[in-house]
Amino acid sequence: MAHANNLGLRAATLGLNSTGADQNGAHLNLHYAITAHHGLEVNFDLADTEISTIGAVRAGLHLSPASDRRYSLFAYLADFNNESSRLGGLGIQGRREIAGLTLGAYGGFDLRDSAMATRPLGDSDVLFAGGEIRFDLGPSWQGFAQIGLAEFDELRLSTTQVTGEIGVQWLDHSGAVAVTASYGFEEFSNPALRDRGQFRLGVEITLGKRPVYTPLPFADPFLPVVACGL
Repeated sequence: MAHANNLGLRAATLGLNSTGADQNGAHLNLHYAITAHHGLEVNFDLADTEISTIGAVRAGLHLSPASDRRYSLFAYLADFNNESSRLGGLGIQGRREIAGLTLGAYGGFDLRDSAMATRPLGDSDVLFAGGEIRFDLGPSWQGFAQIGLAEFDELRLSTTQVTGEIGVQWLDHSGAVAVTASYGFEEFSNPALRDRGQFRLGVEITLGKRPVYTPLPFADPFLPVVACGL
């Protein structure tokens, strides 16, 4: 990392996670500093679901006018394994620390281009928004809660999606290793889609200085719909 710092690379984080719904994933996050107040984050994500394996690249440019806040623009592109189906998205997000709490909010839109006749949803677009709160539980523990809303308004699928997650994260004293345990849920207004809950266990290893802010979760909100076979 000392040599990489000369190239602007401040941190590299590798994460692995598994859920109770037989979904496994991995991500690599690279954090670059452009100036003292500007930076670039690049994520490489892999999600192995019961329906398909999805690979994605996400990039975000951020502005940090002060140490307690950050605003960013992000974009991502994802591809399905063994089929002609792709996801893409654009959005904005912001983080702010207030009285020991870290508050976050994001919003944007996603597009899917699918040539697969087996996908009932086919080509589609969706608007999404969400928020997050993180708080310290002790010197090495942090709690968090997330909520997300998405609106699908297509001829073949009309539904409002609500997703949420609540959990805890343990950090070792150096900040190099983090372990996360959480419970999440997915609910749909359309009765044709099944609601479900799942437990997640994950571990992250960071080289360099651990990023202050957690990046936007990958494949939100299409991944729950993909898991339903659409």
